[in-house]
Amino acid sequence: MTETSTASTAQTPDPGPEFQRKVLTVLALGQILGGLGTGATLALGALLVTEVSGSSAVSGLAATMNTLGAAIMAIPLARLAQRRGRRISLTTGALVAVAGAAVIVAAAALNVFPLLLAGMGLLGSGMALNLQSRFAATDVAPARTRARDLSLIVWSTTVGSVVGPNLFGPSETLGRVLGLPQFTGGFVIALCAQVLGAIVYFIGLRPDPLKVALSRGESVASTPSPAGGFTLLRTVPAARRAVLVVALSHAVMVGLMSMTPVHLTTHGATLSVVGLTISLHVAGMYALSPVFGWLADKLGRAATALATPAFATGAAAAPSKIAFNTAGIDAALANLVRDGAVGVTTSVVGPGGTYLSAAGKRDLQKDSARPQDRARIASITKAMIAVLVMQCIEAGQWTLRTTIDQVTPGLYPGRGGVTVAQLMNHTSGMPDGIYSLLPDREWYTWTMQDLEAAVVPYHSEQELVELSRRLPWEFEPGTGWSYSNVGYVVLSMLLEAATGSRIQDLVRDRVFKPAKMQQSRLEESTLVRGRYLLPYGKFQAGLAPLPLVNPSIFSGAGGVYATAEDITDFTGALMTGRLLRKDLVDAMVTPVGAAQQARYGYGLYLINGPCRTAAGTPEVLIGHDGAGFGTRAVSFTTRDASRRMALAYTGRSYVEEGPDPDAAMNAALIAGFRATCPTSAPTTPASGKGPASGGAGSLRL
Repeated sequence: MTETSTASTAQTPDPGPEFQRKVLTVLALGQILGGLGTGATLALGALLVTEVSGSSAVSGLAATMNTLGAAIMAIPLARLAQRRGRRISLTTGALVAVAGAAVIVAAAALNVFPLLLAGMGLLGSGMALNLQSRFAATDVAPARTRARDLSLIVWSTTVGSVVGPNLFGPSETLGRVLGLPQFTGGFVIALCAQVLGAIVYFIGLRPDPLKVALSRGESVASTPSPAGGFTLLRTVPAARRAVLVVALSHAVMVGLMSMTPVHLTTHGATLSVVGLTISLHVAGMYALSPVFGWLADKLGRAATALATPAFATGAAAAPSKIAFNTAGIDAALANLVRDGAVGVTTSVVGPGGTYLSAAGKRDLQKDSARPQDRARIASITKAMIAVLVMQCIEAGQWTLRTTIDQVTPGLYPGRGGVTVAQLMNHTSGMPDGIYSLLPDREWYTWTMQDLEAAVVPYHSEQELVELSRRLPWEFEPGTGWSYSNVGYVVLSMLLEAATGSRIQDLVRDRVFKPAKMQQSRLEESTLVRGRYLLPYGKFQAGLAPLPLVNPSIFSGAGGVYATAEDITDFTGALMTGRLLRKDLVDAMVTPVGAAQQARYGYGLYLINGPCRTAAGTPEVLIGHDGAGFGTRAVSFTTRDASRRMALAYTGRSYVEEGPDPDAAMNAALIAGFRATCPTSAPTTPASGKGPASGGAGSLRL
């Protein structure tokens, strides 16, 4: 005997035939909000689990806990609907999801993995809510439109679920503004969306559609349980087949949802790309549901169910567009780790696209390096500062002959006639006072404590200039060449004085944004936001982390953190005229005067590459290297930007003996450019030197 629902005991006035339209509107709005919250966290859950656990192997637990939470909440919510109606049940489901989102953010901040999984389970209530909203659409629907009404609610999920994943980028910005851990901004959006959804259900579902249906004489069981479902599976073969198809389909879906974001980010995709990919996946799940319903009616349910996997099989077989061999690049990265690098990332641009790769560890105590991990790129920053100077020249504000005193009178007494051109190509003779902060003995005798004493405190630009003013001038301006970091600190101060903006803001607005460098920042403290390769140094006492490096010691001479892909995006934007006019780019890559001996232009220098031009001469590569404390980086490009490579590694050696990661870095650079050679006859690597930044020695290719 079937119990009647307690919700049927109270008489509910019949609101009339137009009531169903209102119910559908409220449910659709709630589904859009719920879908927005779910969509904003679909991929972030897997990434956050990977981040907190330190292993991508358990990234699937995010989807597992969401699904498990939905299963656990399904029956309590159904029973609540029978007792109190759809309004209370759906509102409760949304509020439980709100609690789940809050727990997830707290767990990430506390770095507590079990609590994170618990939050994922609670957030699964939103999935159960999503499914039960579909049944609510049929409570008072006429029999002739019941399937249509349900499909409209399913389809409405598409809006929020497609928009949600595209909020990954903005959600990270929101998280940084709120001071939250990486990948948690999307859960804040989910929290807000579910709160709004709860309000919509609580206010909009009056009168309650389930109560209206019961008052019309509908009979609904008040105690749903798994027992009835298992009985049905035992006695009806078609039901077993249907459950098997659904289970297998969901296994594929959950696998794709869980591993796609991890796979994409591992191979260098930004969160925006991940979001777009997931939104397309979700669109396929929901937007086409009416189409597959029509196909099921026309072709039959079994035929449609069997044909659908062909789409996924075709997608899995899609070929890669990269038209060069990457095996040598990966082998070179492995050799770099073998020779002492802790973590390494690279971006190689060539025929057919960009290849992103990584090797080693991001943090020896946590997880592996990923291609999208940022690293301190040190003096590669100089090319960006030089771009800002050339932009002032392009605007007619400066010329190459503009002097220090013309912009900031008295900044460098007695040397105010030094020009911006001489500062950019290191022919000013300005001494490099930064190194007076370091021990006055051979670099291979330095200890971790020596470096920390110099690089952990904050150093203002004025302090760095004052240090240089205490030292003797190297030579008369324009008569020699000597690498000077402080020269670029002075350029940063001139730019700030001329524009009224901080150098960090200038680089962000005039270089990073137009070059689409979404993961780059000019940092100014020991705080580094987001994932990055933790600097390590190899000392006589052993390998040690350097977590508190303060980029202020180099300011505009070398304070940028960036991904390898962002660096190749920068050189591509520069060489193709998106940052400067062609004639000004030509000036940057043309050494003049005393700088010709070092083949140094303005913020960039030249080396011979491993390939030949069509005329049979060695190709010329343009770029810069960077030597930070515990890090090394290098970036080069052809003049037409058709072939580019950037690489960064941690684990810089401060010992005289043993394997040298710098040599392996050089070999990786050769491997990258050889892989993309336009001809089949690469040259023997040239022996010419390029100046290395930070006093690290010479880079050979």
